Amino acid sequence: STTDCWVASIWWDSAGWHLYDKRGREIPGPFGYVVMAHNGKCADMLIKTANARTMGHAALRCRFVPQATVPGSDRLELSSLFVVVIATKGDLDFAAAFVDEDPVLQLVSCNTKKYGVSVADGRSIWTLVSTPAFGSANKCPQEAMPEEVKTKVSSAMIRAFQDRTSHKGACEVLHVQLWGAAVPLNSMPVPCIHDAENALGVCGDWLVEGGPGLA
Repeated sequence: STTDCWVASIWWDSAGWHLYDKRGREIPGPFGYVVMAHNGKCADMLIKTANARTMGHAALRCRFVPQATVPGSDRLELSSLFVVVIATKGDLDFAAAFVDEDPVLQLVSCNTKKYGVSVADGRSIWTLVSTPAFGSANKCPQEAMPEEVKTKVSSAMIRAFQDRTSHKGACEVLHVQLWGAAVPLNSMPVPCIHDAENALGVCGDWLVEGGPGLA
């Protein structure tokens, strides 16, 4: 059996699906069925390697936008979000909050309160989540984020956090992450896509309703 392997291309013939890694080496198979529980650029690129036209081709088309376009878009629309984890001295009197009408910040959550843990030096750990517009405006290669982007993004998000709360002390940045294909902004109101003829399925929260709550 094969586990934890990046599938870079797929090919269909009478024996079933053949899967290949990044170096073009075939993963031991063939496989009777392929299920793609994924979306975004990587999923779109993967399905395009298939030699058979499937129902998954149209469903996995996507684009990245800061906000949803008019209803009836012909493809999945995804937002990009920055996530910054910080450590602060002191505490605030809430555990989490959505931030209204801020161009940079849309959600703040206290990990310390969420998980009911204490930090030895009395610090609180917070997760800050950007708006889609801020994520789109500052998007960069998420696997190799430039240091200047990390600094710019974390500084702006911390300023927004401090402006919206009573916290004015120093904040230590613990982690900066670009969530490139974050929250879907539209959906296909079906529970899954099942292409019996080509032995291929597609599933995911984005098919039913956009948002991590249905993941």
